[in-house]
Amino acid sequence: MSQLSSKKYLYLWLLATLTVLLYLIMAVPSAHWSSNISAALPGSSSAWQQQLVQQNNSSRHVSLLLSGTSLAELQQAARQLQQQPITHLHWLKPGAAFEQLQTLYQQHQALLVSPEHLTLLRSGHYQPLVNAAWQRLYSPSPLLTNALQQDPLLLTQQRVEQQNNSKGLLLRPAWFELTQQGQPAVLLYASLDIDPFERNNAQVVAEALEQQLLQLQQQWPRLNIDRSGVLFHAVVAAENASFEMQFYGGISLTAILLLIWFSFANWRPLVLALTTLSCASAFGLAAVLLIFEQPHVLGLVFATTLIGIAIDYSFHGMLAANKGSKAFKRMLPSLLLGLITTLLGYLALIFYLFQF
Repeated sequence: MSQLSSKKYLYLWLLATLTVLLYLIMAVPSAHWSSNISAALPGSSSAWQQQLVQQNNSSRHVSLLLSGTSLAELQQAARQLQQQPITHLHWLKPGAAFEQLQTLYQQHQALLVSPEHLTLLRSGHYQPLVNAAWQRLYSPSPLLTNALQQDPLLLTQQRVEQQNNSKGLLLRPAWFELTQQGQPAVLLYASLDIDPFERNNAQVVAEALEQQLLQLQQQWPRLNIDRSGVLFHAVVAAENASFEMQFYGGISLTAILLLIWFSFANWRPLVLALTTLSCASAFGLAAVLLIFEQPHVLGLVFATTLIGIAIDYSFHGMLAANKGSKAFKRMLPSLLLGLITTLLGYLALIFYLFQF
């Protein structure tokens, strides 16, 4: 009777395993995994906080500083870089942005003035303001529309230009030019239309940009390129995390198998342990794909920590089985108690996560 019952459970287990494997064969190729690190963080329930996060896109900015050669070569390198399109990356045009800023300030002429000019106005010292206005009129740079009619002293015009040159940056249509330690430099800005924490798209953009920068350095060996942006850090961090997950996960699995082999010196416990881990991984992956429409890859990273827990039960069970069936039966209540406490711990963790 006991043998018949054992075979019954064995057949049920084989049927369940076969069903899960068939489901994985159909579900894994069409599964959509999320590799966005920010998507794994707890979301905000407040509308204003969500709007603030959407508007604050500083993480999508990329800055490049070209230096080390003549200004003419720097301009040529910058022009060549911007002429080669990269998907999801758009070069910013500071000249056009400054024109839009001037258009905005044009509607409020004579209302914007620098603190120095305001002090002169209040104290009645008008001659320095008149001299500055004459000097600005002699400049070949264009004025705001109707500037003289609405702002004869050109206070708003001078304030806008003062803000533009406050950091030593010379505005050009497609970039900024500056001097660094007596040497010319060109500063480029770009923006991403993707989240830099989304690994797949971010890696494609970073590799395409690095390829273009490598070509520029081959064309101008003295060219120095300094990079700044979340994109570069996020890609490197994702690559390191992937390597560490595979490296340490492989070491953990190898250590477990070697421990079982040296403890039992038999291939049967080794096969049983591999079977347990394989079935546990298959059932766990099937549950994740069945419950979540777009599971996160960090779920797999977290799942690697369960390997040690899963193998512990097999290890204790095999140690008891070596001492006979009676010892194995005496071990079952302890294993059941350990399983219950583990499940309660994970249920508490799930309850805590759903609170946020």
